[in-house]
Amino acid sequence: MRHNYSQIAIELVALHNSLTKPNWMDVSPLAVDAIYGTLALQGWRATLNEYCQQHPEALAGLLSQTIQRIEFLDIYERPQATASLPCRMGIGTYGWKYDGQIIQRAIEYGLRFIDTAESYGFGRVEDRLGSVVGIHSEVVVATKVARNHMAYQSVLNAAVRSIKNLGGPLKVYQIHWPTDKLLETVQAMQYLYLSEHVIAIGACNMSIDQLLFVKQKLFPISLRYAQRRYSLLDRSIERVWLPYCQRTGMIVIAYSPLGQAQSKLILRDTLVKDVAKRCGATPPQVALAWLMSHANVLPIPRTNNPSHLKELAEALDLVLTPQQIAELEDHFPISE
Repeated sequence: MRHNYSQIAIELVALHNSLTKPNWMDVSPLAVDAIYGTLALQGWRATLNEYCQQHPEALAGLLSQTIQRIEFLDIYERPQATASLPCRMGIGTYGWKYDGQIIQRAIEYGLRFIDTAESYGFGRVEDRLGSVVGIHSEVVVATKVARNHMAYQSVLNAAVRSIKNLGGPLKVYQIHWPTDKLLETVQAMQYLYLSEHVIAIGACNMSIDQLLFVKQKLFPISLRYAQRRYSLLDRSIERVWLPYCQRTGMIVIAYSPLGQAQSKLILRDTLVKDVAKRCGATPPQVALAWLMSHANVLPIPRTNNPSHLKELAEALDLVLTPQQIAELEDHFPISE
């Protein structure tokens, strides 16, 4: 189903009198997501409710800005050919301790997608990955341009450094965070793609309307990857963001797939342990298998422990039944 952005603009106007009420989220999830996108570009990191409470006088201007940004976007929500996943699960390198054997083993286990960023280890992670992964042509290393390098020339300079570190064209180059320089960032990405320094472009931590903005400015170049936090504990992207990405053919990179700092809430959960026991698996494997049951979703767990890596990789062999998936989703409802 295509979204009618003119109707969403009308709903945004209607939201003006309901944003401060507890049930504002029920009016139009996509309209609310569009407002979040405007706030993110302004650097707001708290909730929409907090913004409404702290800046009630600014709501009219916020809605006006949001309407202007989404009214013209409908033609860019055209379906794309679904991109094939480079593998069903990858590995993240945030906090990686530069152990090349961990990466080698991950590749041997079939985790051929490695997510990193220029900001990890101040470039040292990229540099070390380049020396470890260089001989594996089938491996996709996806890196990100840092938030403080989003101006046009800064993106180009950052790309040069990442290319040097990783030893060749960037197979996936991602915008790490949206900023007020998003247009410059996209224009730089477009140049890098057309000059064949970048093979595929991705966007991280963006709302739907921000993805649409990037797609519109990149057109006819495709935005192939979109990355967000996603786990049994945080299913908020399922409301509108994930279906949109699936419908338009983007690969969704799911970071913090075990809940990150809250992982114990998943791994010690009674139902997760029960499903794992019935499957002859472990709780982390169940959580990852649940993510992989969704179309276009590529989870990227991270670990520095060889035994834990093997356990995570074995999730590739686990297929949950529809009943088990339903049990988990009833137990972990979609949050805001």
